[in-house]
Amino acid sequence: MDAAIICSIFVLLPAKAIGYCFLVNRHRLIGPFTVASAFLQLIYVGSNIVSLVYGINSVVEAASRAGTLALINLAPLYFSTHLSFLADIFGVSLATYRQLHRSCGLVAVAHVIFHGAFALAHRSHLTKEVSSTDWYSLIGAIAMILLVLLSISFFRKRWYEIFLRLHQTLSIAVMVFVIRHLISVPDFQWIPVYIFIGIFFSLAAFYIMILIYRNTKLGKNFARLRATGKDGIMTAIIEMPRPLIINPGQYLNIWVPSLSLFSSHPFTVTSWAPFPQEKVELLIEERSGFTAKLFRHSCKTQNGYRVFFSGPHGSSIPDWEFDSVLIFATGFGIATILPYLIKLCHGYKERKGRSKRIHLVWKVYLVGE
Repeated sequence: MDAAIICSIFVLLPAKAIGYCFLVNRHRLIGPFTVASAFLQLIYVGSNIVSLVYGINSVVEAASRAGTLALINLAPLYFSTHLSFLADIFGVSLATYRQLHRSCGLVAVAHVIFHGAFALAHRSHLTKEVSSTDWYSLIGAIAMILLVLLSISFFRKRWYEIFLRLHQTLSIAVMVFVIRHLISVPDFQWIPVYIFIGIFFSLAAFYIMILIYRNTKLGKNFARLRATGKDGIMTAIIEMPRPLIINPGQYLNIWVPSLSLFSSHPFTVTSWAPFPQEKVELLIEERSGFTAKLFRHSCKTQNGYRVFFSGPHGSSIPDWEFDSVLIFATGFGIATILPYLIKLCHGYKERKGRSKRIHLVWKVYLVGE
C-alpha cells in the first residue's frame, strides 16, 4: 500500500475526526468544543485535581496547595495586556488563546474558592476576629468571582466596552489584593513571583518596541485613518509610516485616541498585495460604541484621525496550495474573505498558485446587503 494512503488512513483521518468533530456546538453560554479541545480541557482540569489531592494529609495542607495552584493558574492571565500578542507568540489563533485564558481563569477561581473556604473554616475554630489581611483576601476572591460572572457572553457581547473596562479594573484589583495577601503569608517563596515579573516586563518591553517601530519612522508622520461611510458600511484607509506585509485573514488592533481614548479595536484587513503595503483598507460595519462614533464623525473631517496600531495579528490559510477552493461567507463576513479572493486571483493570473477553481457561496440576509 502506498505510504501516502497509509498516512491518510492512520494519521490524517483520525486527526481530522479529533480536530473537526464537535462534542458541543456553539452556544450562547458555552462552546464550541471539538473532541480535541474537550480532551485537552479534561487533561488540564484533571492535572489540577491530581496536583491538588496527591500526597495530601490534612485539609489545611489541601487549602494551602489550592492557593499555590491558584497562583500558578493566574500567572498566564497576566503575561501581557493584549491577548493577540500572546496568541502570535504561541502560534495559535486568538479564539484558541481566549479559550485557554478562560480555562485558566475558571480553574484559578475554583482553587481560590476551595482555598478560601477551607482556610476560613479552619481559622474560625481558632479565632473569630477578622484581620485586615482576611479582608484583603476576601475582597480579592470576590473580585475574581465577579470577573467570571461578568464574562458571561450575555453581558460581554451587549456592553463590550463596559465589560472590558470592568474586566481590566477587576484584574488589577485581583493582582493588588493577591500581593497584599502573599505579604502576610509567613516564609512565602518570592522567587517565582520575581521570575514572573521579569517575564512580564520583558514581554511588555518587546511589545512596546514593536509598537514604536511600526508606528514611527524618521521623516514620516504617524499613521492616519480616513473613513467614508454609507448605509452602515464604512471603508477606512490607514496610511502607515512603514510598509507592512499583511497576509489574508490577518487583522490590526487600532487605537484612535480622539475617538476612544482607553481602548483599541480589532479589524480584519480587507486589502492584499504581493508586496509590503503603505496603505491598508478596512471594511467596517457600523454597530454600537467605537464604530458608531467613527461613522458619525467620519464626514466631519477631511484630514482623518491619528491612529496607532498593533499587528498584523493572526495567521493565514495557505490558499495557493489547493487546486480547488470552496469558500463560505454569510452577511458582512464577506469582508474577511476579500483578501483571500484577491490573492487567489493574483496567484492564478501570475501562475504562482495551484488554484484553478474558486467557488464562493455567500449568504445574505437582506436583498440590499
